[in-house]
Amino acid sequence: MNIVLLLITFLSLAVAGTMSVVAWRVAREARLRSEARVAALAADIRADGGDPPAERAGGVVGPAGMFASVQPSAALPRLAAVVVAGALVVGGGAALVVALGTGEDAVTDSASGGQPR
Repeated sequence: MNIVLLLITFLSLAVAGTMSVVAWRVAREARLRSEARVAALAADIRADGGDPPAERAGGVVGPAGMFASVQPSAALPRLAAVVVAGALVVGGGAALVVALGTGEDAVTDSASGGQPR
């Protein structure tokens, strides 16, 4: 039983560490996006003329361009998340099977007629 508890502890620490790294990366990306937006808005404010930015660039953005979605370029982080989630599910299932085993912890000795020691 101590091995199971130790395994669960290490698994919990691994999940906590992984989630800390994921949260740090998401916060960093959000900060970088925010800084890029601020820089773009500052550049638009400083630009000469009262025309909207799309008209200054040489064309008006149509409805299709306004709502176009940007697809992520790399599928590797998503694949890694799926693999980690699958490993957690399998590990949790294995821990559950071990924890809810048959409950027969008594060791029998064949020399004593099958009686527990």
